[in-house]
Amino acid sequence: TSDSTRYDYLLAAESDQDLSQAWSLWASLALFVATFVGLLFLSILCNNKTRKNAFNLYLVYLMVPDLVFSGGCGVTCLMNSIRGRYWSEK
Repeated sequence: TSDSTRYDYLLAAESDQDLSQAWSLWASLALFVATFVGLLFLSILCNNKTRKNAFNLYLVYLMVPDLVFSGGCGVTCLMNSIRGRYWSEK
C-alpha cells in the first residue's frame, strides 16, 4: 500500500513457495523435538527412582525452556505454512 514503510516489506524475501517449504520443515522438526523432550520430561518425572536423583531434576528444569520454545516455534511455523505467509501479516 502507499502508506507502507520500508520495515513492512522484507528487502530480500524468498518466494512464498520457498518460505512455505522452510516453515513446513521447521514445524516438523520443532514439533518432533518438543514431543521427544516432552516424553523425556514425563518419563523422568513419573519414575520415582529417576526423580530422586538431583541431576535428573536439574535436567528436567533445563528441559522446560526447550519444550516451550520448540512447541511454540513448531506451532507458529505450522500456522505460517498453512496460511502461506507470515501469521502477523494482514
